[in-house]
Amino acid sequence: MKTIALTGATGFVGQPLLRLLAQNHHIKALTRRPQPPRQNVEWILGDFDNPSVLKTLTAECDIVIHCAGLIKARNAETFNHINAESVTALLNAINNPVPEAQLPTPTTPHFILISTMAAQVPGISSYGDSKRLGEEYLKRNAGTMPWTIIRPPAVYGPGDAETLKMFKPLQYGLKVLPAVKDQRAALIHVTDLTEAIAACMLSNSCYGKLLNVSDNNIDGYTLADIMTLAATLLGRHKTIEIRLPRWILKTIAVSNVFIARICGITPMLTPEKVREIYHASWVAEGDFVQDYTPWQSRYSLEQGLSETLQWYRQEKLL
Repeated sequence: MKTIALTGATGFVGQPLLRLLAQNHHIKALTRRPQPPRQNVEWILGDFDNPSVLKTLTAECDIVIHCAGLIKARNAETFNHINAESVTALLNAINNPVPEAQLPTPTTPHFILISTMAAQVPGISSYGDSKRLGEEYLKRNAGTMPWTIIRPPAVYGPGDAETLKMFKPLQYGLKVLPAVKDQRAALIHVTDLTEAIAACMLSNSCYGKLLNVSDNNIDGYTLADIMTLAATLLGRHKTIEIRLPRWILKTIAVSNVFIARICGITPMLTPEKVREIYHASWVAEGDFVQDYTPWQSRYSLEQGLSETLQWYRQEKLL
């Protein structure tokens, strides 16, 4: 049984990752709010701005998995604080542990950073740049500490509220797509991602590697293919395809940001998000998790979408 420090344990990826790892390991999970007790889970209350909390979190851990991150924020500074500076904060906690009297067995953990495919396109968005900056902080400051960076593509599955927005129009027979020729995107089901992380966690062949991960179709899918399959699974065999020009979505995004500022909320659709949506290729470049571990994706797109859409229906979201 390993002792694992986990951030982001209450998020979309973090929750199933916690369930998986807690079956065989002791988990020290960072949380900003009190959580109900769970077997093999030690909740650590606090955040990245509290060095003593991070020292408690990482003390005597064999593995640190940094899964926390912001996917929306009001500005680049906020993205950088959570997605990049938190990496430095964790490294500082590991390298400057609690006093020896309280730490009988100092350890050098395997640090696993969950990044994003958006980091492979510099300047695409503040989100992607902040995750890329976090990667650079880890590579530059880890020293002799073993590390692995994992870059998932779009992650979907039960519990994902963001992907739901893509499928909502299908209820009315509308297939709404960006007007981008030959656009392709890789995908991974959240369960596949958690199992890929677990495979990297115990493999020293992953040390010092930046690894992509996706389902078995590493060349990705066209968004039209994804939406057509989803429509079929929803029983919508006849649909009207609407291709949105970039300027329309950008106009909506600019208005969205303006309204969000007035209301004091954080918008998901921003001009930067529009750049991501209209980017021609979200297919990974470089090495993959399956090149260095026995892990293989268990979910085909049809299996994954079927399970996800079923969950949406059970929750009365579709």
